Amino acid sequence: MHARSRPLVGKYAFQVRDLAQGIRQAKFQQATGAGMTINIGEYTEGGAQAPMKEATTASFDNVTLQHGVIEDSELYDWALECVDMLAASPFGAGMASPGQLRNMAIDQMRRDRSYLFTLELYNAQPARFMPGDFDNTSSDVQVEELEIAYEYFNRKAR
Repeated sequence: MHARSRPLVGKYAFQVRDLAQGIRQAKFQQATGAGMTINIGEYTEGGAQAPMKEATTASFDNVTLQHGVIEDSELYDWALECVDMLAASPFGAGMASPGQLRNMAIDQMRRDRSYLFTLELYNAQPARFMPGDFDNTSSDVQVEELEIAYEYFNRKAR
């Protein structure tokens, strides 16, 4: 009986890419946390016995990507750009550098490598970057965890 070979990249079901520039593509095994909380405010009009409720603001949970590979150091360079504002943005401290906020897309792949859906993150920036173990088993750059903060998201079926 012969076994079928399975490419290593087949186990990475989430492809991360920059919608405009920079990060061409990164692949991760897990993506969690894309959630939205809608805050509900209460108010009373006139002599109403029960308060009225309506949506006021929304907050979005950070997305955490785990166990990934990239071809170069683009994700790390992006994280450094967000940290070192003086070097990346010489116009002055306190101003975001032009490449700090990015629009990102996370594509979830099916087992047959077709697209299931795309999660688009707007005005995203890295909140946590943890490199992988240092070993010599792959020519790719390993990333153990990448947490991305963003302002809002859009989920599109493909």
